[in-house]
Amino acid sequence: MEITRSLEETLFELERLAMTGSQEQLEQLLASDFKEFGSSGAIYDKQKTLEAPMPSHVAEFTIRDFELKELSPDIVLATYHLTKTFTATSQVSSLRISIWKNSGDGWRMVFHQGTLSA
Repeated sequence: MEITRSLEETLFELERLAMTGSQEQLEQLLASDFKEFGSSGAIYDKQKTLEAPMPSHVAEFTIRDFELKELSPDIVLATYHLTKTFTATSQVSSLRISIWKNSGDGWRMVFHQGTLSA
């Protein structure tokens, strides 16, 4: 598999959807064996992620330095810097990593990690 502009755009939009979409959309995006190491240090599986409240107090999500690396023909690593803006004077930045797998019926996130950054 070649990392194309189209694939990069697709996974960029799926990352945004994982942050801003509905519970139903998130449920479709996460693989059944999904695992997350949150920036808080908490560990989540798919069920815990779906049970967690969606962040309604975030005014804006900004993704920059989005890059993909092919790990195998159907598995891609996405890395990026995320800034969550809450108010004009309140922001949180983190480095993010996601592993996406193309399971034949679309891309599913199998792993995600957030690490707070300056």
